Amino acid sequence: HVMGEGSINLFINGDKVARVYGEWYHIDIAAPGTYEVVATLNSNELSDYCIRGTPISAREKITVSR
Repeated sequence: HVMGEGSINLFINGDKVARVYGEWYHIDIAAPGTYEVVATLNSNELSDYCIRGTPISAREKITVSR
């Protein structure tokens, strides 16, 4: 384990879609609908980074319309 190194696991509607190493990631969603996007912060050994035992993550719902 190297402190401060790792990646973000990106999930859409519960399905893992990417492991992100850079500052940004383009989500390619073509179909209209509502999607739940979750990002989790992970170490370079792929374990969760946590604060007081709680994994560091963010959750957002996005709506795509045509």
